[in-house]
Amino acid sequence: AVAKRLVQLSGIKEYSYNNKPFILEPSAGHGSLLDEIQLQIGLNYSEYVVEPNECNADVLRSKGHLVEETSFEEFYNEHKKDKKHITHIIMNPPFSLSRDIHHTRLAYELLAPGGTLVSIISENSLYYKNENTDNFNKWLKEHNAYIESIPYGSFKDSGTTVDTVIVKIVKE
Repeated sequence: AVAKRLVQLSGIKEYSYNNKPFILEPSAGHGSLLDEIQLQIGLNYSEYVVEPNECNADVLRSKGHLVEETSFEEFYNEHKKDKKHITHIIMNPPFSLSRDIHHTRLAYELLAPGGTLVSIISENSLYYKNENTDNFNKWLKEHNAYIESIPYGSFKDSGTTVDTVIVKIVKE
């Protein structure tokens, strides 16, 4: 249900009627978000799939994805100077050490103008009082972020009950 909502919020289905989207899915895991994208729009898109874990990368390859088996930070460093052509970023970054904040901000920099970023982040990233979260919240406001709560327990099957939200930002 969360993957379906992320894809809906991304606007990729409407975009794909007239254009071929270019999607980035960093830290793709087993590809649940990519599965939902394919379910909603088929295969008419280009993609970057990033996954540092070898076992997860093998699962993604078995589903037909070309995987860059590297960390998102390394991917970012390799692509930050590229012409901005990524139209959609749909992501569920790791939360530990505030990487959800860090990855969300890096991903935004890779978006083409008019592109859409949807990211799952820890709800704590909005409410903890420290310099990192204060700066992130200021950044979210500056970019007119839309924030939507995810129902408690949505990731229980994945072994976590951490409170999460969806952040959506359209790059001006």
